[in-house]
Amino acid sequence: MKNEDEVLEMLLAGIPAEGIAEELSVGINAIHRLRRAHGIKIRRNKLSAQNKDDIATSYTNGTTVTDISATYNNLNFNALYKILKEKGVPLRKDAQGDELMLRLLRAAEMYEDGISLAEILDVTKVRQPRLHSYLKAVGVPLRRPGHYLKKVDESKAPVTWEPDTVIED
Repeated sequence: MKNEDEVLEMLLAGIPAEGIAEELSVGINAIHRLRRAHGIKIRRNKLSAQNKDDIATSYTNGTTVTDISATYNNLNFNALYKILKEKGVPLRKDAQGDELMLRLLRAAEMYEDGISLAEILDVTKVRQPRLHSYLKAVGVPLRRPGHYLKKVDESKAPVTWEPDTVIED
């Protein structure tokens, strides 16, 4: 490799191999071979207990994972989530999953009541593929294409439905 001394110097300075590869236009595998040949160990980010507490606090206060990662020298997302788990911080993606489950339950009720997929999407923001997957998983029979339930009462009064009415184009 033509830049061997420069690569070694950068590795010893703690610059990640990806950054060296990009800056010097050198293959990442060549850098790792050189690192191993010279016995240079990969440096891992060591975070203090205070840093871990700060990460948990930032996440709890709504800071994005990307911003937290950037603050701590591009901390790997898996490492960041591991810290949050250690600190007992509830993950936002878990809360989003709970919210999605509530929307799916509401969408399934609406589907069983004969409401159209378009209306279900408007109300719950659950799209047809996800709704059908959920309905199959919980054993709700799917309607046949072209067989929709038609509203009988078009007023704002409680909606009633006529089962198995085929809507013709």
